[in-house]
Amino acid sequence: MAVYSRDNSDRENDERRRRGAGSPWYTGNSGGAGSRRPQEPMEMSLEDEEDYEEYVRSREKRYGSRSSAVERARAANSARRMADSSSSGGPSSGSRSGDNRMDRSDGRGRSRQEPVMDQGPENGRNDQGGHGQNDQGRQKKRKGPGIFLRILFVLLLLVCIVGGFFFFKMRKVLNLQRVNSVDLEETLKLGISPQVKNNEKMKGYKNIALFGVDSRSGDLLEGDNRSDSMMVCSIHEETGEIRLVSVYRDTILEVGDGYYTKANSAYALGGPAQAINMLNQNFDLNIVDFVTVGFEGLAHTIDALGGIEIQIDEEEREYLNQYVHDMHLELGTEDTPVEESGAVLMNGIQATAYSRIRYTAGDDFKRAERQRTVLQKTLDKARESGPTALVAVANNVVGDMATSLSTAELLNLIMKASNLELAGTGGLPQEEYRGFGSTYEDGEFILPLDLEENICWLHSFLFGEENYIISEEAAERNEYIRNNFQPYY
Repeated sequence: MAVYSRDNSDRENDERRRRGAGSPWYTGNSGGAGSRRPQEPMEMSLEDEEDYEEYVRSREKRYGSRSSAVERARAANSARRMADSSSSGGPSSGSRSGDNRMDRSDGRGRSRQEPVMDQGPENGRNDQGGHGQNDQGRQKKRKGPGIFLRILFVLLLLVCIVGGFFFFKMRKVLNLQRVNSVDLEETLKLGISPQVKNNEKMKGYKNIALFGVDSRSGDLLEGDNRSDSMMVCSIHEETGEIRLVSVYRDTILEVGDGYYTKANSAYALGGPAQAINMLNQNFDLNIVDFVTVGFEGLAHTIDALGGIEIQIDEEEREYLNQYVHDMHLELGTEDTPVEESGAVLMNGIQATAYSRIRYTAGDDFKRAERQRTVLQKTLDKARESGPTALVAVANNVVGDMATSLSTAELLNLIMKASNLELAGTGGLPQEEYRGFGSTYEDGEFILPLDLEENICWLHSFLFGEENYIISEEAAERNEYIRNNFQPYY
């Protein structure tokens, strides 16, 4: 056991401590006035610690309470730390986070160690009056939003990469440079009635003219291409509902510049622009886009979708096989006849031949109905296919298709195909508002007995607009047909 005696040196050290000259762990002058150098910590056993505490109590009893409670706590903590170091194999050189203390400067260029009281969640508030929190908790809160934003950024980046790659593949596979895209909007707007342009009921619909032509030269925009089929395709942009209306090819209408003849001649006279103007001016429409498909294009589309199933009777089968043979001779397609009637899964050429039949009961009206049936079956098959399959379909048909639709519009229609639904079909002129006539120049034709009634029916069917009042321009054409063409029955 160490024995401490009181001598002059002790009194001098006590006096220095009273004046703040240092702690028991520092010695006297070694480098000039006011200089202090740290002394190596003394190795103290538990017995030494008890002796030192006895020394402190005797000193206080003799000299009064000169040493503060802080010094007693400092001495006890130091002894405890040295005891812990001895039990763990020596002093640690690592982190000080487990010492429960704070290092503060004493104003003379050296550090003083003071005890720090731990605060748990139950201790209430910190020194600034806020709720008690440790540094680690505050650090996590600061890092939280940063991590979230980084994750969000990575996810958005992945979406952009995947979307961009898919769009690139769509453009590559679609091979849009093969499409004969024609911008007719500015030209066609000149032929639309001002009344139609301002019609609120027609807004929210995208109207497209569909033409089927018997092109043997491969040029779908010029040449003697009478349109075998003409349809108005109206798409409700919000609901995705589609309505198709055939305009019968032999109907007497104004085809341009005051010239009245069969409607299908407009395409041959001025291509899609004149054919669209004919539809707009005679029926008060606002069409600015078109799609023209040749027979081979329709056949390729159906083949790419895996064929379509159509119900036919024996009379239709005979005419169908004759058209298959004719197209084999004219276009070099396969001569594959349909072997039986009933529900038949048809390939592209067979389905196209079916849509051309016009010599059974119903004549051209039944033919237009067959064309709408083929389009409806094709649309149903397309709705079951995914975007990738539809891109392949488009790639098969673009060489036999001409359109004014932009790249973005075509891709948009492909992506929305599964949501598009055919809500109804019809034909113009309506049965109760049509008759038949014949002239030396036109031969037999279909006569719209009342063009006004046909226009009103069309606006009700496509746009839900009841009691439509036709434009002045359409009223003039209606009057001209009444006065110059008479039905023979």
